[in-house]
Amino acid sequence: MIIKEIHIYGFGKLQDIQIDGLSNKIQLFLGENEAGKSTIMAFIQAILFGFPLKNQTELRYEPKRGMQYGGSLLLDTSEFGEVKIERVAGKAAGEVTVFYNDGSTSTDIQPILKGMEKSLYKGVFSFNIMDIQNIALTEVDQLGSYLFSSGFIGSDHIHKIMQTLEKDSEALFKPNGRKPIINEQLVVLKELNHDVKQWKMKLTDYDNLQREVKEIQKQIKNVQLELKALQAEQSKVETMVAITPMLLEKNKLKTIISSLPPYKPFPADGRVRLEQLNIQLASLHTKKDKLNKRLEEIEGNIRTLKIDDKVKTHKREIETFLAGKGEYEQAKNEYEKVQISLEELTQTISRLKMDLNWEERKHTEIISWDASLPNKAFMRDLVQKQLRMEEQKTRLDEQFIKVKEDVEQSEQTIKELKGKMLTEEERNRYKERIMNSQNSKLEQEIELHEKMIGNIDTQIKMQKNRNEENKKKQTAMKYSVISLLMLLAVWTFIQQQYVVTGISLLVAVFLFFWQFKGDSASVLLEEREKLRESVVSLKAQVDEVKFNREEVTHMEKKLLEDEHILQILMKEKLQFQQNEKNYDRIIEQYEQWEEQQYVVQQEWQIWLEKCYFKSFPVVYMEEAFDKASLLKSTVEKFEQLRERKKALEVELYRWNDNRKALEKSLNVKVETDSDIFYLLATKQKELEENIVKETQLLESKMELENEWELLEMEQRSLLEKKQQLYTFAEVNDEEAFRIKEKNYQLGTDYEKKLLDLQGQLHQYFVNYHFNEEDWYKESDWVERKKEISQLLELLRTKERELYKKQSQLEESIKVLENGSTYSEVLQQYEIAKAKLTNQAKRWAFIQTAHQLLEKTLLYYRDVKLPNVLNVATRYFNMLTDGNYVNILDPKEEQTLMVEHKDGVRYYPKELSQATIEQLYLSLRFAVASIWSKEHAFPFILDDTFVNFDIARTKQAINLLKEISNEGHQILFFTCHENIKELMATDKEDNVFSFNNLSPIC
Repeated sequence: MIIKEIHIYGFGKLQDIQIDGLSNKIQLFLGENEAGKSTIMAFIQAILFGFPLKNQTELRYEPKRGMQYGGSLLLDTSEFGEVKIERVAGKAAGEVTVFYNDGSTSTDIQPILKGMEKSLYKGVFSFNIMDIQNIALTEVDQLGSYLFSSGFIGSDHIHKIMQTLEKDSEALFKPNGRKPIINEQLVVLKELNHDVKQWKMKLTDYDNLQREVKEIQKQIKNVQLELKALQAEQSKVETMVAITPMLLEKNKLKTIISSLPPYKPFPADGRVRLEQLNIQLASLHTKKDKLNKRLEEIEGNIRTLKIDDKVKTHKREIETFLAGKGEYEQAKNEYEKVQISLEELTQTISRLKMDLNWEERKHTEIISWDASLPNKAFMRDLVQKQLRMEEQKTRLDEQFIKVKEDVEQSEQTIKELKGKMLTEEERNRYKERIMNSQNSKLEQEIELHEKMIGNIDTQIKMQKNRNEENKKKQTAMKYSVISLLMLLAVWTFIQQQYVVTGISLLVAVFLFFWQFKGDSASVLLEEREKLRESVVSLKAQVDEVKFNREEVTHMEKKLLEDEHILQILMKEKLQFQQNEKNYDRIIEQYEQWEEQQYVVQQEWQIWLEKCYFKSFPVVYMEEAFDKASLLKSTVEKFEQLRERKKALEVELYRWNDNRKALEKSLNVKVETDSDIFYLLATKQKELEENIVKETQLLESKMELENEWELLEMEQRSLLEKKQQLYTFAEVNDEEAFRIKEKNYQLGTDYEKKLLDLQGQLHQYFVNYHFNEEDWYKESDWVERKKEISQLLELLRTKERELYKKQSQLEESIKVLENGSTYSEVLQQYEIAKAKLTNQAKRWAFIQTAHQLLEKTLLYYRDVKLPNVLNVATRYFNMLTDGNYVNILDPKEEQTLMVEHKDGVRYYPKELSQATIEQLYLSLRFAVASIWSKEHAFPFILDDTFVNFDIARTKQAINLLKEISNEGHQILFFTCHENIKELMATDKEDNVFSFNNLSPIC
């Protein structure tokens, strides 16, 4: 399985992220702490195996910003081809959909995973720095077992489970122990059984007394049932006596209500509503009188007002004239300012023309001069081109001198190297002599094979010893379990639990005839035969010719030196060719510079003529352009002010004409502008005040008239409502309405009392399960109550006598039991027996689990572990730079051994911490490699080499590349830049940065 693409919809802080372009080699994810490396690792596991449940301790990485929870992986599988797995939020671990290459979909992911679970995947294919640090925290005595367990499934879970099972089993039972729980409970049960047997001998009359007590208890129960029935009847009778006054009152109320005159229908709150209507009608009459007086006052005020007709006729012209006062004064002031500004601008224009030598230029020419930003930008561009051409010329001169020196230096170096090289004849002669010396390497290989044969012989011997030892241990354990089962069978037989007795005997017989099967050493024997055949073949190739080793070494050294010089010479030749190319390139650049310089000069001259600049150097051209732009804007402003002056003169003439017309219409004559403004403002104010007063009086009159109409409408509405009350009550006048209201109040009060009594009676009927007709069945309920009380007293007397007799019998039983000692002993015995049974079941369960786990370990040790150790040996040899040549499995104990190249063997606790970590990595990689043959999954590593020095880091990275070349995809997460430089050397080794989550190399 290869991950080709990662698409994150929303997972933790990562949102809408897509990572594609992943190859089947090493894929390095580089990012700082908190960048999201752990989030991506958790995302891959979540898509494959499901989101963690909310009651689990693992982080769920739910997005915080409302994005869709989940994402997808694009996989390349050997069985199905390209497959896309999408998982989003849903029930439990999320809704998963598998998209196959043929367009079909499925919600079953197991055909892809092939039974792989999350915990197994994390133990085999995923590991991080915490796994390495756990080794440092492991006790020295447990280190070998820890590594041995890691060689099975990549973690120490089996080691921990075995320890827990052994500890729990010994805490429950030991054949000769005293402190374990089952051993202590057997002693207690034996003592309690002895006490129970002694008590049974005393109890001759105990059963008879118990039977008498039971008979009396039965009689007491019958009496209590009779008491309960009489008490229920007594409660009913008492209820009947209690409701008798209420029923009599109910009948009385019905009689009174039927005797009243008709009082319905009558409106709700009729009297109150009538009073309110009378009050509202009186209030309306008062308001109408006040309105009449106010209307007469307003009409008198309107008649006293006086308005000037001339001013009213020319009101609009006066308002327009007064409104233009500000504009007139502003225009007058502006005219004076424009006059001053024109004089100042004339002086500025003369000075700028003199600076630019443009005295002869007319205003129209200056205004038409191009001062636009594009033209200024074009000028700046031309100036920059001039400056760049000069800089480029200086730079080309410097480069030409340097390249010339490099060419001369390369020619000298090539000449010296050719003088140091071997001739072709010497080189061929050395190679021939070295080829003839290869037989010595064959002898070394023969020696290595013979050493490996010796190692295999040692392993075969160790395996045989371990088989014998296991057989002894198995036999001892078997007879211990058989003894315990026989003891259990005897005890259950005594207790008459024959089913448990039969099962115990069957299990004991099965264990007695079960025989231990030793491990097979056939694999090691076959390997030894293959090595012996290889030794025979190598010896046949050994040549009789012997060479002088020192001479061959000297020749090899000379050839290596010559090869090194040849490589340097080739590099120098390439450098010489590059220098010649650089020399030609600079010459070509000189020619290009001259062509560009000619074009720039032509553009410069054309622009100078167009913009009237001929006498300014390049460095001052921008300043001249700015002054010309200022001159143009000044001239434009001058022309604008001159036009404005003409417009102001026209406006002032028009205002004087309007003034003269108003003086003639109003028949007034004033001398100054302020006088005309004051006169017109005064007359306008008087007119407006009179008009406002007249308008206000008319509006008040209209409002009062409208209010009068509303009062009339309200009065008619109130009279209609009053008549509606009479109609509803079916009366003709107010006096009849008030009489019927009194009868209505009296009748409704009686009805309310009757309704309350009926409610109380209904509650009694519901609570005591009877009705009103039951009350009429008995003529005298008080007499019935007395009869029931007498019967209850007789039954209670009988009950007391029975209780007294029961107490006497129970006292006799207590005396016989000696203060209830027998019952306590019997109870303790039953409790102890139940506890022993539970603990025995638990111990048997633990032993069965231990046996099954041991058998599983034996199977893996014989079948899987040799392959794992072969692969791990190769990896460990690479990581230690050849210092360790073998990883061994001593069959007599659960640990590993390693063999140094000098033949010395060590246990893990005898190694350095760094070597232990290398051994652990070798085992983990080997387990993952072996598992990949059945379940091919990507390797996920998180800063696994952070504790290594630079040398061990390089060795570990070389091992990763070796594993990657075997066809395993590796996803490596790190925050160290040096890892990127060492690891991403192949073109298919991608590096993904968390800055943009895209390939950067």
